[in-house]
Amino acid sequence: MTNPEGQATGVEGTMAWRPSKHLDFKSGCAAPIPVGSSHVMRAPRLSMSRFGAMARDVSGWKSMTQDAHVEVASEQVTGVDVMAFDRGGQVTLEEAQTLVLDLTGRDTVEDALDWIAQGWAVKLHVPMQQVLRAISRLECDDGSKARALQCVAREAATPDFDSASVLFGLDLVTPPHRFRVALDELASRSPTKSLDGLTASSVIAARRHDPFVLETLCALAGMSFRDLCERVDGLPPSVESDWSPAQVRAAFDAIDAVVRQTVNESTSGPVPLRPIDLMPRFRGEGLAGWALVEQQRVGGVPYEVLLAQRSVGGSWSAHRNRTASRVSESAASDLAERLDAMDVQYLRSRDVGGANPAGRLAELAGSTRQVGMLILRSPGQPCFGVVFASARDGGTARKSIASLAQMELGDRAQMAVLLTGPGWRQRNETAVLAEVFDGRIYTDQSLDELVADIAAAIEDSPEGGLHASDV
Repeated sequence: MTNPEGQATGVEGTMAWRPSKHLDFKSGCAAPIPVGSSHVMRAPRLSMSRFGAMARDVSGWKSMTQDAHVEVASEQVTGVDVMAFDRGGQVTLEEAQTLVLDLTGRDTVEDALDWIAQGWAVKLHVPMQQVLRAISRLECDDGSKARALQCVAREAATPDFDSASVLFGLDLVTPPHRFRVALDELASRSPTKSLDGLTASSVIAARRHDPFVLETLCALAGMSFRDLCERVDGLPPSVESDWSPAQVRAAFDAIDAVVRQTVNESTSGPVPLRPIDLMPRFRGEGLAGWALVEQQRVGGVPYEVLLAQRSVGGSWSAHRNRTASRVSESAASDLAERLDAMDVQYLRSRDVGGANPAGRLAELAGSTRQVGMLILRSPGQPCFGVVFASARDGGTARKSIASLAQMELGDRAQMAVLLTGPGWRQRNETAVLAEVFDGRIYTDQSLDELVADIAAAIEDSPEGGLHASDV
Protein backbone atom coordinates (compact mmCIF):
# COMPACT_ATOMS: atom_id res chain seq x y z
CA MET A 1 0.00 0.00 0.00
CA THR A 2 1.36 3.46 -0.89
CA ASN A 3 0.46 7.09 -0.32
CA PRO A 4 0.00 9.54 -3.23
CA GLU A 5 3.77 10.03 -3.30
CA GLY A 6 4.33 6.33 -3.91
CA GLN A 7 5.74 5.68 -0.44
CA ALA A 8 5.03 2.46 1.43
CA THR A 9 2.52 2.92 4.19
CA GLY A 10 2.69 -0.21 6.29
CA VAL A 11 0.90 -3.51 6.45
CA GLU A 12 -1.72 -4.07 3.77
CA GLY A 13 -5.20 -3.96 5.28
CA THR A 14 -4.07 -2.43 8.58
CA MET A 15 -4.98 1.12 7.65
CA ALA A 16 -5.32 3.45 4.69
CA TRP A 17 -3.17 6.56 4.63
CA ARG A 18 -5.16 9.56 3.52
CA PRO A 19 -4.37 13.26 3.56
CA SER A 20 -6.64 15.12 5.95
CA LYS A 21 -7.27 18.76 6.63
CA HIS A 22 -5.70 18.16 9.99
CA LEU A 23 -4.55 15.20 11.99
CA ASP A 24 -7.67 13.61 13.38
CA PHE A 25 -6.05 12.46 16.59
CA LYS A 26 -8.43 11.06 19.16
CA SER A 27 -7.34 10.17 22.62
CA GLY A 28 -8.63 6.75 23.39
CA CYS A 29 -8.99 6.48 27.11
CA ALA A 30 -12.21 5.64 28.87
CA ALA A 31 -14.15 6.61 31.96
CA PRO A 32 -12.64 6.81 35.45
CA ILE A 33 -11.44 3.40 36.56
CA PRO A 34 -11.75 2.37 40.20
CA VAL A 35 -8.44 1.24 41.60
CA GLY A 36 -8.43 -2.42 42.44
CA SER A 37 -10.97 -3.32 39.78
CA SER A 38 -10.59 -6.35 37.57
CA HIS A 39 -10.91 -4.35 34.35
CA VAL A 40 -8.07 -4.48 31.86
CA MET A 41 -6.85 -1.23 30.35
CA ARG A 42 -5.38 -1.32 26.88
CA ALA A 43 -4.79 1.62 24.60
CA PRO A 44 -7.28 1.53 21.73
CA ARG A 45 -6.37 0.48 18.21
CA LEU A 46 -7.75 3.04 15.82
CA SER A 47 -8.51 2.46 12.17
CA MET A 48 -9.07 4.92 9.37
CA SER A 49 -12.49 5.79 8.02
CA ARG A 50 -13.05 6.75 4.39
CA PHE A 51 -12.47 10.40 5.27
CA GLY A 52 -9.25 9.79 7.14
CA ALA A 53 -10.85 10.07 10.57
CA MET A 54 -10.06 7.65 13.35
CA ALA A 55 -12.59 5.04 14.42
CA ARG A 56 -12.29 4.08 18.06
CA ASP A 57 -11.85 0.40 18.87
CA VAL A 58 -11.32 -0.13 22.57
CA SER A 59 -10.01 -3.60 23.25
CA GLY A 60 -9.98 -3.61 27.04
CA TRP A 61 -8.28 -2.18 30.09
CA LYS A 62 -5.21 -3.08 32.05
CA SER A 63 -5.68 -3.46 35.79
CA MET A 64 -4.60 -0.42 37.77
CA THR A 65 -4.17 -2.32 41.03
CA GLN A 66 -0.39 -2.38 40.82
CA ASP A 67 0.39 0.34 38.30
CA ALA A 68 -1.25 2.74 35.87
CA HIS A 69 0.68 2.26 32.65
CA VAL A 70 -0.91 2.46 29.25
CA GLU A 71 -0.38 -0.93 27.69
CA VAL A 72 0.05 -0.79 23.95
CA ALA A 73 -0.49 -4.03 22.05
CA SER A 74 2.94 -5.37 21.07
CA GLU A 75 2.11 -6.03 17.44
CA GLN A 76 4.47 -5.90 14.50
CA VAL A 77 2.84 -3.01 12.65
CA THR A 78 5.82 -1.24 11.12
CA GLY A 79 8.53 -3.70 11.95
CA VAL A 80 9.17 -2.18 15.39
CA ASP A 81 7.86 -3.52 18.68
CA VAL A 82 5.55 -0.97 20.31
CA MET A 83 6.57 -0.48 23.93
CA ALA A 84 4.56 0.33 27.01
CA PHE A 85 4.78 3.90 28.25
CA ASP A 86 4.79 5.04 31.85
CA ARG A 87 2.18 7.77 32.26
CA GLY A 88 4.12 9.59 34.92
CA GLY A 89 7.72 8.72 34.09
CA GLN A 90 10.05 10.24 31.55
CA VAL A 91 9.86 9.03 27.95
CA THR A 92 13.24 7.78 26.81
CA LEU A 93 14.71 8.76 23.46
CA GLU A 94 14.36 5.16 22.24
CA GLU A 95 10.70 5.03 23.25
CA ALA A 96 10.04 8.35 21.56
CA GLN A 97 11.66 7.24 18.31
CA THR A 98 9.78 3.94 18.34
CA LEU A 99 6.45 5.64 18.87
CA VAL A 100 6.67 8.18 16.04
CA LEU A 101 7.91 5.52 13.63
CA ASP A 102 5.03 3.24 14.56
CA LEU A 103 2.49 6.07 14.28
CA THR A 104 3.51 6.94 10.76
CA GLY A 105 5.03 3.82 9.20
CA ARG A 106 8.11 5.84 8.17
CA ASP A 107 11.65 4.52 8.07
CA THR A 108 13.37 7.46 9.79
CA VAL A 109 12.46 9.82 12.60
CA GLU A 110 12.92 12.82 10.32
CA ASP A 111 10.45 11.40 7.78
CA ALA A 112 8.02 10.53 10.58
CA LEU A 113 8.06 14.06 11.99
CA ASP A 114 7.66 15.55 8.53
CA TRP A 115 4.73 13.20 7.89
CA ILE A 116 2.99 14.35 11.07
CA ALA A 117 3.78 18.02 10.40
CA GLN A 118 2.20 17.85 6.93
CA GLY A 119 -1.06 16.59 8.38
CA TRP A 120 -1.06 13.09 6.97
CA ALA A 121 -3.27 10.71 8.90
CA VAL A 122 -1.65 8.45 11.46
CA LYS A 123 -2.62 5.36 13.42
CA LEU A 124 -2.99 6.60 16.97
CA HIS A 125 -2.78 3.80 19.52
CA VAL A 126 -1.59 5.69 22.58
CA PRO A 127 -2.99 8.82 24.27
CA MET A 128 -2.22 12.01 22.43
CA GLN A 129 -0.42 13.37 25.48
CA GLN A 130 2.13 10.57 25.07
CA VAL A 131 2.65 11.58 21.45
CA LEU A 132 3.38 15.15 22.56
CA ARG A 133 5.84 13.92 25.18
CA ALA A 134 7.54 11.70 22.63
CA ILE A 135 7.93 14.44 20.03
CA SER A 136 9.26 16.83 22.68
CA ARG A 137 11.89 14.24 23.62
CA LEU A 138 13.23 13.82 20.07
CA GLU A 139 16.32 15.54 18.81
CA CYS A 140 15.87 16.99 15.33
CA ASP A 141 17.25 20.26 14.02
CA ASP A 142 15.56 20.61 10.61
CA GLY A 143 12.38 22.27 11.91
CA SER A 144 10.19 19.20 11.44
CA LYS A 145 10.06 18.55 15.19
CA ALA A 146 8.66 22.03 15.90
CA ARG A 147 6.10 21.76 13.09
CA ALA A 148 5.01 18.29 14.19
CA LEU A 149 4.67 19.43 17.80
CA GLN A 150 2.59 22.41 16.68
CA CYS A 151 0.31 20.19 14.61
CA VAL A 152 -0.31 17.66 17.38
CA ALA A 153 -0.63 20.33 20.09
CA ARG A 154 -3.30 22.17 18.13
CA GLU A 155 -5.18 18.92 17.70
CA ALA A 156 -4.84 18.04 21.38
CA ALA A 157 -6.25 21.48 22.21
CA THR A 158 -9.34 21.00 20.03
CA PRO A 159 -12.45 20.70 22.23
CA ASP A 160 -15.67 18.86 21.53
CA PHE A 161 -17.50 21.55 23.47
CA ASP A 162 -17.46 25.01 21.87
CA SER A 163 -17.66 27.50 24.73
CA ALA A 164 -18.11 30.32 22.20
CA SER A 165 -21.52 28.95 21.20
CA VAL A 166 -23.08 28.78 24.66
CA LEU A 167 -23.93 31.19 27.46
CA PHE A 168 -23.25 30.93 31.16
CA GLY A 169 -24.79 32.78 34.07
CA LEU A 170 -28.18 33.70 32.63
CA ASP A 171 -29.24 34.34 36.22
CA LEU A 172 -27.08 37.49 36.02
CA VAL A 173 -29.04 38.93 33.09
CA THR A 174 -31.38 41.77 34.00
CA PRO A 175 -34.82 41.00 32.54
CA PRO A 176 -36.29 43.67 30.21
CA HIS A 177 -39.26 44.38 32.48
CA ARG A 178 -36.85 45.56 35.19
CA PHE A 179 -35.71 48.39 32.92
CA ARG A 180 -39.35 49.24 32.16
CA VAL A 181 -40.13 49.60 35.86
CA ALA A 182 -37.11 51.89 36.38
CA LEU A 183 -37.91 54.03 33.31
CA ASP A 184 -41.48 54.52 34.48
CA GLU A 185 -40.23 55.43 37.96
CA LEU A 186 -37.94 58.09 36.48
CA ALA A 187 -40.75 59.50 34.34
CA SER A 188 -43.14 59.64 37.30
CA ARG A 189 -40.63 61.79 39.27
CA SER A 190 -40.13 64.25 36.40
CA PRO A 191 -41.96 67.61 36.50
CA THR A 192 -43.42 66.81 33.07
CA LYS A 193 -44.16 63.18 33.98
CA SER A 194 -41.95 62.16 31.09
CA LEU A 195 -38.24 61.63 30.48
CA ASP A 196 -38.21 64.77 28.34
CA GLY A 197 -38.30 66.81 31.54
CA LEU A 198 -35.94 64.68 33.61
CA THR A 199 -33.71 66.58 36.05
CA ALA A 200 -31.06 65.69 38.61
CA SER A 201 -33.62 66.25 41.37
CA SER A 202 -35.95 63.81 39.62
CA VAL A 203 -33.23 61.19 39.61
CA ILE A 204 -32.43 61.76 43.29
CA ALA A 205 -36.08 61.21 44.19
CA ALA A 206 -36.42 58.17 41.93
CA ARG A 207 -33.25 56.60 43.30
CA ARG A 208 -34.56 56.72 46.85
CA HIS A 209 -37.38 54.47 45.71
CA ASP A 210 -35.45 52.31 43.26
CA PRO A 211 -31.60 52.31 43.15
CA PHE A 212 -31.70 50.46 39.81
CA VAL A 213 -32.64 53.72 38.04
CA LEU A 214 -28.91 54.52 37.91
CA GLU A 215 -28.13 51.27 36.07
CA THR A 216 -31.01 52.06 33.72
CA LEU A 217 -29.68 55.54 32.97
CA CYS A 218 -26.25 54.06 32.25
CA ALA A 219 -27.77 51.59 29.77
CA LEU A 220 -29.81 54.40 28.24
CA ALA A 221 -26.60 56.35 27.60
CA GLY A 222 -24.80 53.30 26.18
CA MET A 223 -22.37 52.82 29.04
CA SER A 224 -21.87 50.39 31.89
CA PHE A 225 -21.82 51.45 35.53
CA ARG A 226 -18.08 50.86 35.45
CA ASP A 227 -17.80 53.28 32.51
CA LEU A 228 -19.71 55.88 34.54
CA CYS A 229 -17.36 55.47 37.51
CA GLU A 230 -14.38 55.99 35.19
CA ARG A 231 -15.91 59.24 33.90
CA VAL A 232 -16.93 60.60 37.28
CA ASP A 233 -14.56 60.54 40.24
CA GLY A 234 -15.69 59.64 43.73
CA LEU A 235 -18.79 57.57 42.97
CA PRO A 236 -19.83 54.70 45.28
CA PRO A 237 -18.83 51.14 44.22
CA SER A 238 -22.37 50.07 43.28
CA VAL A 239 -25.84 51.47 42.72
CA GLU A 240 -26.96 49.75 45.92
CA SER A 241 -24.46 51.71 48.03
CA ASP A 242 -25.28 54.88 49.92
CA TRP A 243 -25.25 57.85 47.56
CA SER A 244 -25.18 61.52 48.48
CA PRO A 245 -27.31 63.97 46.45
CA ALA A 246 -24.08 65.50 45.11
CA GLN A 247 -22.91 62.13 43.81
CA VAL A 248 -26.24 61.47 42.08
CA ARG A 249 -26.09 64.92 40.46
CA ALA A 250 -22.53 64.30 39.22
CA ALA A 251 -23.57 60.96 37.75
CA PHE A 252 -26.65 62.43 36.07
CA ASP A 253 -24.64 65.31 34.61
CA ALA A 254 -22.31 62.82 32.89
CA ILE A 255 -25.25 60.85 31.48
CA ASP A 256 -27.12 64.00 30.48
CA ALA A 257 -24.08 65.20 28.53
CA VAL A 258 -24.16 61.99 26.44
CA VAL A 259 -27.90 62.16 25.78
CA ARG A 260 -27.89 65.87 24.89
CA GLN A 261 -24.68 65.69 22.85
CA THR A 262 -24.58 68.72 20.54
CA VAL A 263 -21.07 68.36 19.14
CA ASN A 264 -21.13 68.07 15.35
CA GLU A 265 -20.19 64.58 14.26
CA SER A 266 -17.25 64.34 11.88
CA THR A 267 -17.73 62.27 8.76
CA SER A 268 -14.28 60.72 8.98
CA GLY A 269 -12.67 61.51 12.34
CA PRO A 270 -13.57 60.32 15.85
CA VAL A 271 -16.96 61.14 17.32
CA PRO A 272 -18.18 61.16 20.93
CA LEU A 273 -19.29 57.74 22.15
CA ARG A 274 -23.09 57.45 22.20
CA PRO A 275 -25.75 54.77 21.68
CA ILE A 276 -26.48 54.20 18.00
CA ASP A 277 -30.17 55.11 18.49
CA LEU A 278 -29.14 58.62 19.62
CA MET A 279 -26.76 59.34 16.73
CA PRO A 280 -28.31 61.54 13.99
CA ARG A 281 -26.47 59.85 11.12
CA PHE A 282 -28.24 56.57 11.95
CA ARG A 283 -31.62 57.71 13.29
CA GLY A 284 -32.16 60.55 10.79
CA GLU A 285 -33.43 64.03 11.50
CA GLY A 286 -36.17 64.72 14.02
CA LEU A 287 -36.31 64.50 17.78
CA ALA A 288 -33.09 64.47 19.76
CA GLY A 289 -31.87 64.19 23.33
CA TRP A 290 -34.36 63.38 26.08
CA ALA A 291 -37.31 64.02 23.77
CA LEU A 292 -36.10 61.15 21.56
CA VAL A 293 -35.53 58.97 24.62
CA GLU A 294 -39.10 59.62 25.78
CA GLN A 295 -40.48 58.83 22.34
CA GLN A 296 -38.65 55.51 22.37
CA ARG A 297 -39.83 54.75 25.90
CA VAL A 298 -43.44 55.25 24.91
CA GLY A 299 -43.45 54.12 21.29
CA GLY A 300 -40.59 51.61 21.26
CA VAL A 301 -37.37 51.35 19.30
CA PRO A 302 -37.51 50.18 15.65
CA TYR A 303 -36.32 46.62 15.22
CA GLU A 304 -33.74 47.65 12.64
CA VAL A 305 -32.14 49.89 15.28
CA LEU A 306 -31.88 46.90 17.59
CA LEU A 307 -30.19 44.90 14.82
CA ALA A 308 -27.78 47.75 14.11
CA GLN A 309 -26.91 47.91 17.81
CA ARG A 310 -26.19 44.19 17.82
CA SER A 311 -23.99 44.61 14.78
CA VAL A 312 -21.76 47.22 16.42
CA GLY A 313 -21.93 45.84 19.94
CA GLY A 314 -21.99 42.11 19.38
CA SER A 315 -24.67 39.83 20.71
CA TRP A 316 -24.12 39.12 24.41
CA SER A 317 -20.59 40.57 24.33
CA ALA A 318 -20.83 42.38 27.68
CA HIS A 319 -22.42 39.37 29.34
CA ARG A 320 -19.75 37.05 27.95
CA ASN A 321 -17.04 39.27 29.38
CA ARG A 322 -18.79 39.28 32.75
CA THR A 323 -19.10 35.50 32.85
CA ALA A 324 -15.79 34.53 31.23
CA SER A 325 -14.67 32.68 34.36
CA ARG A 326 -17.73 30.42 34.25
CA VAL A 327 -16.23 28.44 31.36
CA SER A 328 -13.32 27.20 33.47
CA GLU A 329 -15.66 26.67 36.41
CA SER A 330 -17.77 24.36 34.27
CA ALA A 331 -14.69 22.38 33.22
CA ALA A 332 -13.57 22.15 36.83
CA SER A 333 -17.00 20.87 37.85
CA ASP A 334 -16.86 18.16 35.20
CA LEU A 335 -13.45 17.06 36.44
CA ALA A 336 -14.53 17.22 40.07
CA GLU A 337 -17.52 14.98 39.33
CA ARG A 338 -15.22 12.32 37.93
CA LEU A 339 -12.78 12.61 40.83
CA ASP A 340 -15.60 12.42 43.36
CA ALA A 341 -16.77 9.18 41.74
CA MET A 342 -13.31 7.76 42.44
CA ASP A 343 -13.12 9.14 46.01
CA VAL A 344 -10.06 11.20 45.14
CA GLN A 345 -9.03 13.89 47.58
CA TYR A 346 -8.43 17.31 46.03
CA LEU A 347 -8.50 21.04 46.65
CA ARG A 348 -10.42 23.33 44.31
CA SER A 349 -9.59 27.02 43.99
CA ARG A 350 -12.18 29.77 44.32
CA ASP A 351 -11.09 30.94 40.88
CA VAL A 352 -12.76 27.86 39.37
CA GLY A 353 -15.78 27.60 41.66
CA GLY A 354 -14.17 25.97 44.69
CA ALA A 355 -13.88 26.98 48.33
CA ASN A 356 -10.10 27.30 48.70
CA PRO A 357 -7.99 30.44 48.24
CA ALA A 358 -5.73 30.19 45.21
CA GLY A 359 -2.79 31.00 47.46
CA ARG A 360 -3.33 27.84 49.49
CA LEU A 361 -3.06 25.64 46.40
CA ALA A 362 0.00 27.54 45.22
CA GLU A 363 1.71 27.12 48.58
CA LEU A 364 1.05 23.38 48.71
CA ALA A 365 2.12 22.82 45.10
CA GLY A 366 5.14 25.09 45.34
CA SER A 367 3.92 26.88 42.21
CA THR A 368 2.16 30.08 41.18
CA ARG A 369 -1.49 30.92 41.88
CA GLN A 370 -2.71 29.67 38.50
CA VAL A 371 -3.31 26.12 39.80
CA GLY A 372 -7.09 25.56 39.87
CA MET A 373 -7.26 22.03 41.30
CA LEU A 374 -4.68 20.17 43.34
CA ILE A 375 -4.98 16.42 43.80
CA LEU A 376 -3.66 15.06 47.09
CA ARG A 377 -2.21 11.62 47.76
CA SER A 378 -2.91 12.30 51.44
CA PRO A 379 -3.85 15.44 53.40
CA GLY A 380 -1.35 18.17 52.61
CA GLN A 381 0.61 15.98 50.15
CA PRO A 382 0.00 17.00 46.52
CA CYS A 383 0.78 14.73 43.58
CA PHE A 384 -1.01 16.34 40.60
CA GLY A 385 -2.11 19.88 39.75
CA VAL A 386 -4.46 21.16 37.06
CA VAL A 387 -4.33 24.65 35.57
CA PHE A 388 -7.47 25.90 33.80
CA ALA A 389 -7.32 28.28 30.84
CA SER A 390 -9.98 29.47 28.42
CA ALA A 391 -9.67 31.26 25.08
CA ARG A 392 -12.51 32.08 22.71
CA ASP A 393 -10.14 33.38 20.04
CA GLY A 394 -6.55 33.15 18.92
CA GLY A 395 -5.57 36.51 20.37
CA THR A 396 -6.70 35.54 23.85
CA ALA A 397 -4.94 32.18 23.49
CA ARG A 398 -1.68 33.87 22.50
CA LYS A 399 -1.73 36.11 25.59
CA SER A 400 -2.62 33.22 27.88
CA ILE A 401 0.14 31.04 26.45
CA ALA A 402 2.68 33.78 27.12
CA SER A 403 1.50 33.93 30.73
CA LEU A 404 1.41 30.16 31.25
CA ALA A 405 4.89 29.79 29.76
CA GLN A 406 6.20 31.92 32.65
CA MET A 407 4.41 29.86 35.29
CA GLU A 408 6.48 28.33 38.07
CA LEU A 409 5.39 24.70 38.18
CA GLY A 410 7.41 23.62 41.20
CA ASP A 411 8.56 20.04 41.77
CA ARG A 412 6.04 18.74 44.29
CA ALA A 413 3.44 17.56 41.81
CA GLN A 414 2.93 16.77 38.13
CA MET A 415 1.19 19.65 36.38
CA ALA A 416 -1.37 19.62 33.59
CA VAL A 417 -3.42 22.26 31.81
CA LEU A 418 -7.11 21.86 30.93
CA LEU A 419 -8.03 24.08 27.98
CA THR A 420 -11.48 25.35 27.05
CA GLY A 421 -12.56 27.38 24.05
CA PRO A 422 -11.71 27.23 20.34
CA GLY A 423 -8.85 29.75 20.45
CA TRP A 424 -6.07 27.32 21.33
CA ARG A 425 -6.34 25.39 18.09
CA GLN A 426 -5.74 28.58 16.13
CA ARG A 427 -2.25 29.17 17.52
CA ASN A 428 0.99 27.34 16.77
CA GLU A 429 2.19 28.68 20.12
CA THR A 430 0.01 26.05 21.80
CA ALA A 431 3.01 23.76 21.27
CA VAL A 432 4.75 25.79 23.98
CA LEU A 433 2.23 24.43 26.49
CA ALA A 434 3.09 20.87 25.44
CA GLU A 435 6.70 21.53 26.38
CA VAL A 436 5.93 23.46 29.57
CA PHE A 437 3.49 20.81 30.85
CA ASP A 438 5.38 17.79 29.47
CA GLY A 439 2.62 16.93 27.00
CA ARG A 440 -0.16 17.10 29.61
CA ILE A 441 -2.62 19.34 27.78
CA TYR A 442 -6.27 18.30 27.81
CA THR A 443 -9.70 19.48 26.75
CA ASP A 444 -13.23 18.31 27.50
CA GLN A 445 -12.81 15.47 25.01
CA SER A 446 -9.80 14.09 26.90
CA LEU A 447 -11.10 14.49 30.45
CA ASP A 448 -11.15 10.74 30.96
CA GLU A 449 -7.53 10.58 29.88
CA LEU A 450 -6.73 13.29 32.43
CA VAL A 451 -8.48 11.30 35.15
CA ALA A 452 -6.49 8.19 34.22
CA ASP A 453 -3.25 10.19 34.47
CA ILE A 454 -4.32 11.52 37.86
CA ALA A 455 -5.01 7.96 39.03
CA ALA A 456 -1.57 6.93 37.80
CA ALA A 457 0.08 9.81 39.68
CA ILE A 458 -1.66 8.74 42.89
CA GLU A 459 -0.68 5.10 42.45
CA ASP A 460 2.91 5.98 41.59
CA SER A 461 3.27 8.29 44.63
CA PRO A 462 5.29 7.01 47.59
CA GLU A 463 2.23 6.51 49.81
CA GLY A 464 -0.03 5.36 46.96
CA GLY A 465 -3.76 4.68 47.10
CA LEU A 466 -6.88 6.80 46.80
CA HIS A 467 -8.36 8.63 49.75
CA ALA A 468 -11.92 9.67 50.55
CA SER A 469 -12.29 13.41 50.08
CA ASP A 470 -13.14 15.42 53.16
CA VAL A 471 -11.67 18.69 51.93
